Amino acid sequence: MVETRSRSTRRGATTLRIRAAQSGRAAIVRGATAFVDGYLEALRTLQPGDVGRAPCLAYGRGAVAYTLLKASLLRGDRTLLAAARRWAAVSLRSARRSHVWQWPKASFSRGLTGLHALQALAAHAGNDHAACRRELRRFVESSRRGRGSIELFQGMAGRLAGAGIVLRRIPDPAVRALGDDLAARILAALEARGPRPAPLGRGVVHGWPGVVLSVLAWQAVSRSLPEDALRRAVLTAHPYDVASPYFRWQVDWAHGHAGMAQLFARAYGQLGDRRFLAWARQAAARASVQPLRGGGLLDGNLGIAYAMLAVAAVDPAGPWRDVAWTLAGHVLASADLPEHHPYGLWYGLGGVCCLALDLLHETDGAFPGIEA
Repeated sequence: MVETRSRSTRRGATTLRIRAAQSGRAAIVRGATAFVDGYLEALRTLQPGDVGRAPCLAYGRGAVAYTLLKASLLRGDRTLLAAARRWAAVSLRSARRSHVWQWPKASFSRGLTGLHALQALAAHAGNDHAACRRELRRFVESSRRGRGSIELFQGMAGRLAGAGIVLRRIPDPAVRALGDDLAARILAALEARGPRPAPLGRGVVHGWPGVVLSVLAWQAVSRSLPEDALRRAVLTAHPYDVASPYFRWQVDWAHGHAGMAQLFARAYGQLGDRRFLAWARQAAARASVQPLRGGGLLDGNLGIAYAMLAVAAVDPAGPWRDVAWTLAGHVLASADLPEHHPYGLWYGLGGVCCLALDLLHETDGAFPGIEA
């Protein structure tokens, strides 16, 4: 069942405490349904001041808009869509006034580009064609102006993944041209570095595997890239040193085996190379050994569950979907409103709501902010 109660916090936010039985799928379904209903009801009365300063899709007000938009599309609820549009507008206004030091404005998940995309997607869902065209133009312009790292978290790969998210719902020629240009530049960078590129960082979020995942995310909607180049790009991510002390203990999505499982599952689904399926199974098995404590999409059970759904999509006879449901049970049993970024996607309850929605509606489990 779900308990929803108010208490004082430093930002006056509402606390949600979830108690979900883990003794079977039916009990988890009931817990997930109750959580989604209670959380969305809380978002209906939430005010921008309750969320804090962060405007972005990953941590702050943009995450509220993202969650409401996702729920509105899956449930066909126009009131949730209207709320999503209001929060998207609030996010953009606060982002333009933001003076956070070293804020990565060109990042999709943490900056303005993602907020423009979110506003365009919400306007498109609401049949507001003028607003959609305006925000699409701003998304493309801000993405092309972006500089800095190639990584997924706040660099070029993230903007490419964002272009794929937009193109999935809005077949806009300018977005397609942007994505094809970014993908070509990323593939060229991967080719130039050879079969074992110099370290960019470890894992998906800051490493080369995340760069490759962004190209696969774009290919999933564009079908515009040469498969031979994609196959070579995937091979640059393997073998990852599973025997190293780092990978031996890292099982999460951002830095460990779960992210690699998702990468190889997507690669097998698009390219059909059975080596990729074997690697996906291997990484998923390592990631599902034992549940983590706490954390969110990046470093907790939420992200591992999404990786399990990715592997289940290409290996439906395996145990992976059941593992995802079990992990969801663990998450729901301990979900509480965090002190920092309480409604965010990466670490807040927004990510919990997204996973519950994907499981309940039996979607393809596209990873929030990267694939959907």
